[in-house]
Amino acid sequence: MVAASVPVVRSPYPVVPTLEIGRQPSRRRIRTLSIDTDDGGSRRRNAGFFRPNGQQCGMVDVSIVLALGALVLFGGWAVAAGVATRSLTPVNAVFLSYVASIAVAGGYVFAARRPIVGARTDVAFALLSGVFLAAGTISFYAGLTRGNIAIVSAIAALYFVVPAIVGVLYFDASLAPTNVVGLVLAVIAVVLVAS
Repeated sequence: MVAASVPVVRSPYPVVPTLEIGRQPSRRRIRTLSIDTDDGGSRRRNAGFFRPNGQQCGMVDVSIVLALGALVLFGGWAVAAGVATRSLTPVNAVFLSYVASIAVAGGYVFAARRPIVGARTDVAFALLSGVFLAAGTISFYAGLTRGNIAIVSAIAALYFVVPAIVGVLYFDASLAPTNVVGLVLAVIAVVLVAS
C-alpha cells in the first residue's frame, strides 16, 4: 500500500517567535525569543516586536507583557464571577473558583518542579495573603450579587492603592510625583465610574 503524499502548506511568514524566559548562572532574568526557522532550526533573540520577516523592530519588557496578560485574565475573572453569582451564593462561587485556581496553580507548580522553600516568616505571609485574597474575593462576589458589575469591579480594582500606601509607610518605597498623580487620577476615575 502506497501512502498518498500530503502537500505541505507553508506560512507566508518565515519565522514564528515563541517567548521563553530563562536564567543565567547569576540568577538574573534574561529575556529571549526562540525563533523557529524555515530550515527546522532555531535561534535566540532578545525579546521584542518582530515583523513578519523576522526583523526586530523594538524592545518590549516581558514584565509588561505578563502584566497585560494579568489585566486580561483578571478582567475575565471579574466577568465570570459576575455571571456565576446570578444563581450561586458568593461563598459557593468563591469555593468553586478556588477549586479551579488550586488545580491551575498546583499544575503550574508541579510542571515547574519548584519545591516550596522559604523562611517561615515568608511562608506565613504567603498564607496570610491567601486569607486576605479569600476574604476579599468573598466580599467581591457578594458585591456582584447586590450591585452593578462595572461599579463593583472598578472599586475593587483600586486595591493597588493599598500596597502603594503600605509600601511607602512601612517598606521605604518611594513614589515619584507622577506616581502620586497617577494614584489620585485612578481614584478620581473610579469615583466617576461609581457615581
